Amino acid sequence: MASSPRRPSSDPSAPRVAPVRLAGLLDGTIEDLRIADYHDGVRFADLDVTGVDLADVQFSGCAIERVTTRAAALRGARLMDSTITGLEAPVIDAPSTFWRDVEIRSSRSGSADLYDAEVRSVHIADSKLGYINLRGARVTDLLIEGCSLEELDLGGATVTRLRLVDCRVGTLDVTRATLSDLDLRGGEFSAVRGLESLRGAIIGEHQLAEFGPLFAAALGVRIE
Repeated sequence: MASSPRRPSSDPSAPRVAPVRLAGLLDGTIEDLRIADYHDGVRFADLDVTGVDLADVQFSGCAIERVTTRAAALRGARLMDSTITGLEAPVIDAPSTFWRDVEIRSSRSGSADLYDAEVRSVHIADSKLGYINLRGARVTDLLIEGCSLEELDLGGATVTRLRLVDCRVGTLDVTRATLSDLDLRGGEFSAVRGLESLRGAIIGEHQLAEFGPLFAAALGVRIE
């Protein structure tokens, strides 16, 4: 159980994430989730955890595979050096959580509340996500790749090195956010809120036409 060494990048704006490598995992049960608040080197697979309270639980070096729940109760939880694959959770209640070196793949969620969370070196790939609430969060090195999001809310967040790759985003909200290397070149957007807070973001030349009317509307400029 270990993360592979970080690979140097020639692009200083790229999120610093590396694959999570897990080995020698023990199989965990739903009863383990109910009674213990610390899990190290465990695989939880093919479980319905609806009704299980995971608030303040810690996962280290764990694999969560094909887990379903009507509502994931993760308030204050800590996830480190772990992978999540095939998660089905209409609601994820995870404010004030801590995420470090985590991979999330092939998962679906309608609403994920991660406000006031701390996110470090996280890779989200090939997932369909509804409303992602990162308001007030501290985000460092987040890569979102091949995903569809209805809304990404970064209002009031502090963001350093977040990159979108091949993503469709309904609404991006950066109102009162503090941004450094927010790379939007790999995203398609329907609406952007908080344009006055986009300092520190990166857009591509092809996006200038897309963002132009949004900038004009924010400045009260008519295009005729």
